[in-house]
Amino acid sequence: WHWTHVAWTIWANLNNKWIIWINPYVELVPLKICNSSWFCPSYAVTKALSYSTENKLDIVNMSLWWKWDINNNSICDWIKSYTDAWGIAVVAAWNSNIDTNLFVPGWCTSAITVAAIDQNNNKAIFSNYWTKVDVAAPWVNIYSTSLNWTYRNLSGTSMSTPHIVWIISILK
Repeated sequence: WHWTHVAWTIWANLNNKWIIWINPYVELVPLKICNSSWFCPSYAVTKALSYSTENKLDIVNMSLWWKWDINNNSICDWIKSYTDAWGIAVVAAWNSNIDTNLFVPGWCTSAITVAAIDQNNNKAIFSNYWTKVDVAAPWVNIYSTSLNWTYRNLSGTSMSTPHIVWIISILK
């Protein structure tokens, strides 16, 4: 349900009843890296970034996090390789209400890190912040598709990030 919601936020515009617009600038390429328990091994992330580089995918959207380990920055290295070679990496800041310098990929300097804002354009109470946030986008009750041809509202930085990907896809 998470990927479906994010992908359709990038790809389509909904009006709380049906799809009213499809983004003609986007071709979705789903790369599954997490299992059903939300475990996302770093080797799967690096493999997906390698695939994205080799196949010249323009933009990657990632809603992942690991505790930052200064001695192991392979995710940031792979994001840098991808952005140096070809594309734009857009990542969710995550939802812990702490500084982004504690998490990867939010801390990766080659990624665009997206925080969440509320209805009043203030930082969302759960959104990570500070050191490495590049931009913020709406998060509250983002309406998009869900499983089995249903729709639902979701909130979080994962729901903010697709708005930035959508804008980049139009401008690119």
